[in-house]
Amino acid sequence: YLGYHLRNSKLRPQIDKVEGIRRSPRPRSKKEMRSFLGLVGWYRRIIPDFATIATPLTNLSTKAKKNPTEWTEDCEADFRTLKEKICSSPVLQSPDFNQRFLVQVDASATGVGAVLAQGEVGAEKTVVYINGFHSAAVAAFGVKAA
Repeated sequence: YLGYHLRNSKLRPQIDKVEGIRRSPRPRSKKEMRSFLGLVGWYRRIIPDFATIATPLTNLSTKAKKNPTEWTEDCEADFRTLKEKICSSPVLQSPDFNQRFLVQVDASATGVGAVLAQGEVGAEKTVVYINGFHSAAVAAFGVKAA
């Protein structure tokens, strides 16, 4: 189902798609970077902290950059981390609307993340990961504790 395998109410990425990501070489151009980010971005719902990990790579693919020539050790680490997290991604559980949902939310100056899960505390099953990074305008406001 659109890059995912659904069986027994569990969602996981298709093996052939995961293998394609595992074999992906380091992007050498802005176009290749965008292609890689589009591919792994499809699986963002199963990757905790996706936006935080992908932000440095996303920054290399902006219009202001002609090529990702500023490839640093941090970029390499983030590239490898994204690939590893997809290849070892947790299996998502289909929601059971007769059970209670658990929501965990966190925010920082650069992004926001959330986990929707179900089950007993300590034995939760993840339904979906939600994350995103803030634009420069939003980041300028900062995060305030409630």
